[in-house]
Formats: sequence, C-alpha cells, structure tokens
Amino acid sequence: MGSAPSSTIKIQLQYELLSGSFMCCDIREGTDNDATYLNTMSEYIEPGDLKLADLGYYKASYLKEIDRKKAFYISKLKSDTRIYIRNPNPDKHKNGNIKKSTKYIKIDIQELVKPLSEGKTMELKDVYIGQKKDLKSRLIVTKLTEENKRQKQIKHTKEIKKGRGKLNERNVAWNSFNVYITNTNTDILSTERVHHIYSLRWQIELMFKIWKSIFKINNVKKLKIERFKCFLYGRLIALLLASIVVFTGKDILHMEKSIEISEIKSFGIVAEYFPILRVDFFKGELSIIRLLNRIIFSIKKLGIKSKRKGRKNIKEILDFIKIPINELESMVI
Repeated sequence: MGSAPSSTIKIQLQYELLSGSFMCCDIREGTDNDATYLNTMSEYIEPGDLKLADLGYYKASYLKEIDRKKAFYISKLKSDTRIYIRNPNPDKHKNGNIKKSTKYIKIDIQELVKPLSEGKTMELKDVYIGQKKDLKSRLIVTKLTEENKRQKQIKHTKEIKKGRGKLNERNVAWNSFNVYITNTNTDILSTERVHHIYSLRWQIELMFKIWKSIFKINNVKKLKIERFKCFLYGRLIALLLASIVVFTGKDILHMEKSIEISEIKSFGIVAEYFPILRVDFFKGELSIIRLLNRIIFSIKKLGIKSKRKGRKNIKEILDFIKIPINELESMVI
C-alpha cells in the first residue's frame, strides 16, 4: 500500500456519498494505472447516478458510457484534451455538402479565458471532446485568483515529485484555471454550482485519510502474504462495519436534530468502541442495540463537525442542487 509508483497494492473504492455505503472495493496491483479500473467502474453505473472522479480516471469512452446509461458525470479535463465547437459558417463543396475539415473549430482554453477577470466563470454549452468529437458536453471554465493559482501550483509540484505529473509549459499555464465538463442539465446544476458539487469528490480523500490515520491500514510490516491478507481483509471488514455505524448515526442525528457530524471524529469514536463491540457482539441483539445507542450518543456529544469560515459542509453544497436530494439515485465518488 502507499502512493504510486512505490505502492505494493492499490485499493479501488467506489463510495456512495449520500448513504456512505461502499459500492465496491477491489484490491489491485500497486503499479496498475487507475484508468485500467474503468471497465469495473462501468459495471456499477445506474440511471440517475452522478459520478465524480479525478483525472486519474479520465477517459472519454467511460464518460460516454455514463451518458449512454442515462447517468451523469462531472469531470475535470486533462490539459492535452482536444476541444471543439461546431463551426456556424463551415465551407461547403459545390454540391452543398459541408467540407469535413471546416465542420468544427478547435478551442484554445488559454485564449478563451484571457478576457475573464480573476474568479470569474464562463460556459460553453455544446462542446465536443477528443479527436473523434463523439462526446458532447458542457464546458465550464473558471479563471483562478492568484491565491488559488498558487495553491494549485504547490499541489502540482508535489504530484511531480511523486512521479504523478509532468512539468511543461502547458501544464503550468493550466494551473491558472479550473476546467470541468459535465452532461448535467443547466436547470439542475447551474454554471456557478458545478465546482461546488465537484468539490464533494474530496470526501473520498477524507475516507482514505480515515483509513490511514485511524485504522492504520497502510502500517504494514514485512510479513508472509497469508498473514498480510488476513491483516488487510480484517481491516476492510472493520472499516465496513465502522462505516455502517457512522452513517446510521449520521442519518439519525440529521433527521432528529439537523446535526452535521465530522466523519473523522465519528470514525475515531467508533474505533474506540471496537474492543467492547467484539465482546458484546456475542451477547445477543439487546447488548448490540445498547452499545450502538452508546456509540451514537458519543457521536452526538463529541463528533459534531466544526464550522470553518468560508467552507460549506456537504448538506450546504447539496442544497445547491435544485431537485430534492432524495430524488438523486446516487452520488458516486
């Protein structure tokens, strides 16, 4: 386990944000490219889903599959992706047919954002992605402020040091703006709100942080493969059980008190009860119910999310969507 390219294994997780459930969790070779997992991810696409994934999983064919299955996506765009719009005045042959070479106009993102002032966003509603031009999407571009640009450059530098990125003129320029594509309708998700919804993707990073900091899943010594498998699957079972408890508590407290809990605090609380849970699990249903009530009471008392100035919590971000949350089939990250 760890960060590529030094990873021993990779854990691929599809995480349903609204319920907190693990849709699938697979163990892969540490050297596998994330994009090789897209075929597996495609099997879990359901109509009405909203899929959020980082650039490691970017592939036009996968986005086309989401669209074909009447699901939705929000994705960032790679800096080397070709983008086109239809030419409103294409050249024509004498017989009236459009000249193929003039049917589309290639878009240069850097030129597109030049008129924008810092922090401003613009949208092109119908763009065509890739050389084949067979994926139509909305294109949303935001020109970053100097502070946001600096933060993105720092992150880019860290990725390069880890062997996950390249340093070239185009990638450096790309740090000056955010570029998203989505097939969501504007009446559901407006231009200004796409970034807020995509930011929910960081919940998967939070989940892996919990796995490492609380459950120590990456703290592995040199040992035989059989013992390693026991360790790994034991940790994953514990994580699945903890996730069920945390998100059950989250739903209860939200319905009763409209309380937003901290996932890190709550998983830490559940982990502290694990020694007791191992004993009470075999005492019968009543003992388990009592223990779960104790855990939820502890989460209510100690697991409340701190409000950070300028940051919206999940509920506040989801409130940006005009349709009720319970009408979404799934939000997968």
